[in-house]
Amino acid sequence: MTSDPDYPKILLSFDYRGFKIEIARDRFAKQDIYMAWVNHQYGCAMAVPHAKNARLAVKKAKRWVDNRIKQ
Repeated sequence: MTSDPDYPKILLSFDYRGFKIEIARDRFAKQDIYMAWVNHQYGCAMAVPHAKNARLAVKKAKRWVDNRIKQ
């Protein structure tokens, strides 16, 4: 059991087309990485597991939502 769990460090949170997108930052191999969590009425999903910057994470998360709505 880990005494120091790694919680996401949310930088930005916004609503997009009925979904709540949260952009988080972490470090991997001495570099900042960004990920996007998407919350909706049925639960949540990691829409973007890795992006080089926050802007790219937002763009990919919006694309994830758009694709999910089209299905």
